[in-house]
Amino acid sequence: MTSCRDVAPFEVTLDDVRRFQHRAGATVRLHPRSEPPGALEALQARLEALFPQCSEQSTVSADGFTPHLSIAQLRGEDGEALVAEWRRILPITFQARAIHLLSRRGDEAFAIRHAIPLGEP
Repeated sequence: MTSCRDVAPFEVTLDDVRRFQHRAGATVRLHPRSEPPGALEALQARLEALFPQCSEQSTVSADGFTPHLSIAQLRGEDGEALVAEWRRILPITFQARAIHLLSRRGDEAFAIRHAIPLGEP
């Protein structure tokens, strides 16, 4: 089994607001760019190799894995004013230094259950 200890921390810049269109609305998402380029996709592929039962993000569409940060669900409304407001705060840049495993139990909100630092055993 491979691991992530050799995955170095990397920079992520959220640089655009985009949407996944659905029948009843849209998921609004922030689009990331990584430095080095492709770091998010490589990390996701590594994690999927470690946890093949968690392949939903790469099989949900024919396009495969799309790096993103979901920020809203729009149902029926246009949302252009909201999208324009969110674009005003971009870009946001940060260091990706850990993988956070999230889950929810019952009706509670998602919570971080475990953090795995990048670049460490």
